[in-house]
Amino acid sequence: MIRRMILLAAPVIAVTFAAGAIADDTVHIDVQISPSNIVLGLDKGAAVTVHTDIALSAVQRDTVELSGIAPYLTKSDALGHLVAKFHQDEVEAIVAPGVATLVLSGFTNQGLAFEGADSIRVIADPAPPKQNGNSLVLSDPAAVSQSRLIQVQTLTDVEIAHILFMREEEKLARDVYLAMFDLWGVRVFDNISRSEQKHMDAIKALIDTYELVDPVVDDTPGVFTNPALNDLYTQLVAQGSASQVGALTVGAYIEDLDIIDLRNALNEVDCFCVVRVFENLESGSCNHLKAFVRLLTAQGETYTPEFLTQDEFDAIIDGSQGGPQGPQGLQIQQQRRQNQWQPMKRQRAREWYGN
Repeated sequence: MIRRMILLAAPVIAVTFAAGAIADDTVHIDVQISPSNIVLGLDKGAAVTVHTDIALSAVQRDTVELSGIAPYLTKSDALGHLVAKFHQDEVEAIVAPGVATLVLSGFTNQGLAFEGADSIRVIADPAPPKQNGNSLVLSDPAAVSQSRLIQVQTLTDVEIAHILFMREEEKLARDVYLAMFDLWGVRVFDNISRSEQKHMDAIKALIDTYELVDPVVDDTPGVFTNPALNDLYTQLVAQGSASQVGALTVGAYIEDLDIIDLRNALNEVDCFCVVRVFENLESGSCNHLKAFVRLLTAQGETYTPEFLTQDEFDAIIDGSQGGPQGPQGLQIQQQRRQNQWQPMKRQRAREWYGN
């Protein structure tokens, strides 16, 4: 995992943003999530569909996400409104039994942020059936799918290290963006800081599931257990305080770093539920990077990647390949998902039915 601290060269000229280049308001839309009830652990391969009342033609499709999850399909309904489809197993990775509120967000072609929320009921997966004489009966219904997953897969020390580091790296992004929004009032920092909070929450769910020690012992902005992140926070806030362009450049830098760290982690992670969460975070970071680069381009500025190769960066920005939003990225995600689910299914069959 890369833990580089490169202080960006401070821009010497502050550029005033053109009127309308950055949105000051969020457009609130109506959304409806289907199905409204999800049973954890069932219906593998199913989709979660979000219907909206915003015109598909007005939306930048590659910016759409559901609580940090990228859709595998966006289309229009009979009225021309945006419909987005998400893999149900990815949604299950960020919810727990009870009522879960999910937020659909994105940007319009004019750069306005939009979002809408809906709640679904999440039902615990009944414990697996086990043999009782010649019939199968359900065991304790209080058991949930997450506890079963812990029995199926245990974490390696490397996987634990990646989880704990990414928890604080997502906090770094959130904290810097909060500081930039307070300083400049640019709406993109407010929108993406809320998305980073969702990323933090997704990793916290992994920490709770596997009973790890949360490195975020103090949620105060700028406070980290990792001293390197403390130093990087100070450097990036100072850099972003120089100008609005400097702040946007810092945003692109953070997402650049986050994407490469997640990709490096995914090369070393085998646990299927950790893979799902990290893939979702990577998708979100690609969207965030594109948002910052788009705003920099509107000001006549260019961001040069510090960690991604130029080809990787270009593939994310144009959405053609490489990143989770492109065709090749989707194929990689599907293959990862298949590789992780098949061993788990075989293990479940052996444990449930004794064969």
